[in-house]
Amino acid sequence: EGFVVPRHGKTVQQLGQLYLRQLTTRGLVTEASADGDYDIRHFFLHDSVYLFAWSEAHEANFMELHDGDYFPSPDRARRLTLHNSMDRYAALDNKMPKLRSIFAIFEEIPASTAEESVSSPSCFPTCCSCEQHRSPKISRFDLTKLLKRSKFLRVIMIEGLNIGTELPEAIGGMVHLRYLSTRCRSLRRIHPSIGNLKNLQTIDVRQSLVHELPCSFWKITSLRHVFGSELIVPRWTRELKQLNTLKSVRALQDWDGSMLRRMVNLKLLDVTIQEKLKEEKARKLSDNLNNLNNLTTLILKGVDLPISSIFTAPSLQFLKTIELTGTILLTTPSPEIDKMTTSPSDFQLPNLSKLSLSKTCLQQGFIGKLGKLPLLSNLTLKDVSCDGEELVFRPDGFHCLKKLEVNDTSKRVVIEEHALPVLVSLHIIGSSRNYQHSIHPTHKIINKIRHEDINLFQRICTCHQKEITKG
Repeated sequence: EGFVVPRHGKTVQQLGQLYLRQLTTRGLVTEASADGDYDIRHFFLHDSVYLFAWSEAHEANFMELHDGDYFPSPDRARRLTLHNSMDRYAALDNKMPKLRSIFAIFEEIPASTAEESVSSPSCFPTCCSCEQHRSPKISRFDLTKLLKRSKFLRVIMIEGLNIGTELPEAIGGMVHLRYLSTRCRSLRRIHPSIGNLKNLQTIDVRQSLVHELPCSFWKITSLRHVFGSELIVPRWTRELKQLNTLKSVRALQDWDGSMLRRMVNLKLLDVTIQEKLKEEKARKLSDNLNNLNNLTTLILKGVDLPISSIFTAPSLQFLKTIELTGTILLTTPSPEIDKMTTSPSDFQLPNLSKLSLSKTCLQQGFIGKLGKLPLLSNLTLKDVSCDGEELVFRPDGFHCLKKLEVNDTSKRVVIEEHALPVLVSLHIIGSSRNYQHSIHPTHKIINKIRHEDINLFQRICTCHQKEITKG
């Protein structure tokens, strides 16, 4: 909404993180989940803090809450939170000329049409914790009324409503809009007038049926975050120097990532490559990815991923999270690939802390090179294959690895003595009845497993004893 402005050489995001840390340190805000969705973390207010904050906000006309039995004053409402389901349209039908932000987040109820069948989780768990009333049917809400009656809106968050198949043309008149979230299952298209929103920073159309944004949208230079469900990647965009997040998009066969060169400050990229790329396109894509110097999170899915050079590219110094689904394709022999297959000290990812590889063919030497990464603390291997019968973790690597997960592999996992010295979480799931793993008997994780087994056995016995007593 513009409450935080850049100052003292810090960006809006840096100041926001600073304020959040201060609130957390003082105990006013608590993190709900330490393992969030990559860079997205969820926080909540303590009950006493929430009650006090809500009382002050209501008294100062900062925010109005409508829960089915209270109708806010249309003249004074500046920020409106709606979380009722029985009378969900009553407040939206009012004329609110001073409205700046609206949060209309409902549990979507199955209706007579197939387009109204999704349940949307709330981004504001404290404000939306009231009892949900169910109704057998959802009627369509005319979003145009709200847009024409509240011209000063800067934040629109609507979830669980049937707003029709198209975001109306009136959206183009909301010139002050900065944040737009329409997670509505009925929505299929966005009107091209959205290109008029010169101040738009965030759009979120996840959990909707929108799979392509109009060309005019990609000309908005103020964009910072784009969230979708496999949106079609455009062939061309304007220079989007402020764009930080692109999640998630899908690429067709002729995509070479050339549009990424116009997104030089991209930090989170999530791409699904639907078809195998031609060799020339694959090489260009690899080069374009390597030029994203500010990238911190990379998620790629596809058949063959031509991105082996990301492990050796010196430009990707800020990468913290990599999630790859598909075979890492070594396209054309090159000095960089030769380094990958010879020297184990050439991986250039000094800040990588989380790595997930799925449906990937690995060599034991590749695993050894991963072990040299100085900050790697979380490693997931799912449905991977490798040379030899064993997947071996030796003492000469993975000195910072705290969490190891190996799923759906037919290979025998071997953890040697003194290997993985700081490991605290181990998950191994085999795909065969005869699947066995080997952990050195003196490894400290053995004692942890035994302790957990004892606790589990005691809980089972306690539950069993209670059942006998009841019987």
